[in-house]
Amino acid sequence: MTVLSTLSDLSKLAKTVVVIDVFRASNTIIEALHKGADRVLVVESLLRAQQLKREHPEWVVLGERAGIKVDGLDGDNSPAGMSSDVKGNTVVLTTSGGAKCVGAVPRECEVLIGSFGNAPEISRLLINKLPDEISFWAVGEKAEFDADEDVACAKFLENVQRGADPDFGRIQSTLENCVGASRLKKLGQTDDLALCLQFSSRAIIPFRESFSDGISEIKIKEVE
Repeated sequence: MTVLSTLSDLSKLAKTVVVIDVFRASNTIIEALHKGADRVLVVESLLRAQQLKREHPEWVVLGERAGIKVDGLDGDNSPAGMSSDVKGNTVVLTTSGGAKCVGAVPRECEVLIGSFGNAPEISRLLINKLPDEISFWAVGEKAEFDADEDVACAKFLENVQRGADPDFGRIQSTLENCVGASRLKKLGQTDDLALCLQFSSRAIIPFRESFSDGISEIKIKEVE
């Protein structure tokens, strides 16, 4: 069981990879599926996302660069701003960091999307896996630099997997004033900040069902 961070650790990934981008891609994916989206197509390339919108104008295409919504798309990478239009629809998401890591995981790996909001569900799913089969991958800023919130979530999940009972309240208090939180506040994204730091708020596990031509298809994993 390993805690990994940014694309620099790509070669170290285990068989099952939990991709963690707390601020905000993980939570945007979770929220879209929670609100009834049929699937989320995660696309690294902005040009490809724009092409998909032209080809499928009925789809909801969300995206940001440097934390700011891309002009011409239907919405931001914002879990708190998720529209009801996603229900029964396909959502396309392109982001600065999270999309890079989701698309970089080798095809043969199991890919789960994790955050604090679905941490108990992730932990229950992984309970019977061997430690060396699991990687908790903290995306970081632009998938290039460590981000406190992603590393904290990865370590939280690792500690739970090892049988510990980490204090989320203390973690939450610390993260409310971390660098990533300050960036969200500066951009006026305080609603996203509040949602992303909720614990056990969404009882779903997004997973990568398929990967083809640079597009990761994310759906809800049915757990018995």
